[in-house]
Amino acid sequence: MLTIALCGQKGGAGKTTTATNLAAELVTRGSRVLLVDADPQGSASWWVAKAREAKQPAPELAHGDDSMHKRLPALADRFDVIVIDCPGRLSSVVRSALAVSDIAILPCGSGALDGWAFVETVKQVREAQRLRPKLQAFALVAHVDMRRAIGRSVHEVIQQAKIQVLDAELIDRAEYEEAPWGGQGVTTWAPSSQAAEEVRALVDEVLNLRGKQHGKKKAVG
Repeated sequence: MLTIALCGQKGGAGKTTTATNLAAELVTRGSRVLLVDADPQGSASWWVAKAREAKQPAPELAHGDDSMHKRLPALADRFDVIVIDCPGRLSSVVRSALAVSDIAILPCGSGALDGWAFVETVKQVREAQRLRPKLQAFALVAHVDMRRAIGRSVHEVIQQAKIQVLDAELIDRAEYEEAPWGGQGVTTWAPSSQAAEEVRALVDEVLNLRGKQHGKKKAVG
């Protein structure tokens, strides 16, 4: 089982958008997916409800709290992937999610507030890695308008935080706002769009990272 946590202290950075689109695409590919909504705003839960209402394929849904590190490992036989949408603040809930995750993805936007919040999130992830060395952490350029200079500065923010960045990027596009109203991810809502290509690339990259980690373990053994 692969567990992915979407973390970030600042709201609007793209955590829920990334979590729901990851889950949707993985379901489309035939994976058994559990989407854990640990954010009090409940946006991921709203999206799953919309998907069920529209009779669209959807992941199973669970609500997250500070006991996830105790509860989720028991679900290893039921799911292939667990995606956790963490709350937009540093808390015991985030620590619980990181304690059980294999990969932490930190969406990052541009601007001074985004940079400050991103650095604080990286600090908490680094603390979690000291307790869980197998935890991989990556920045994700998300919800950014690359047509503006301030949008293109996001790479500078990530570089200063000294964290590896994923090659895939989720740029600010209308499809990411439209798809949830249909209870879908962008890969089924607008399958030929650039947004859909971005999400497929992200899923491919994340699964490849996990495959490499397993390969290294097997070689060592």
